[in-house]
Amino acid sequence: MTPTDLRPHQIFYLEQGNARLYGELIQVVVERNLCWLRPIALYYGSQNPVDPSEQTSTAILYDLSQGADLICPDSLLRLALDTELLPLLTQLHSLKTEPAPVSQNAHRLRQFIQQLWQSEPEAFRR
Repeated sequence: MTPTDLRPHQIFYLEQGNARLYGELIQVVVERNLCWLRPIALYYGSQNPVDPSEQTSTAILYDLSQGADLICPDSLLRLALDTELLPLLTQLHSLKTEPAPVSQNAHRLRQFIQQLWQSEPEAFRR
């Protein structure tokens, strides 16, 4: 995917191991190959969050909608399909009745980004 294919308000994900960070693209900084991303959710579980048969009993979803935005390399973004996003949004809606502390979710986001940075150092050196 090239930077010209990236459009604000599209939903993308960053993937690290068995985790995916879903977020809304706010802006593309073409000159620096970076994107401003507003996190929506962090999913830990199977590589296919849509198919319940592939989800493990340890699949976890964190609501990051109240957290901080981030800047990330555009080369790491993957376009989220509607078929995977809609079930996640439904699950997020059900989490609203049992919100986790914002600080706990911020910690999870920091852990994810740190692991991504360690596994993809070249993407962050541009």
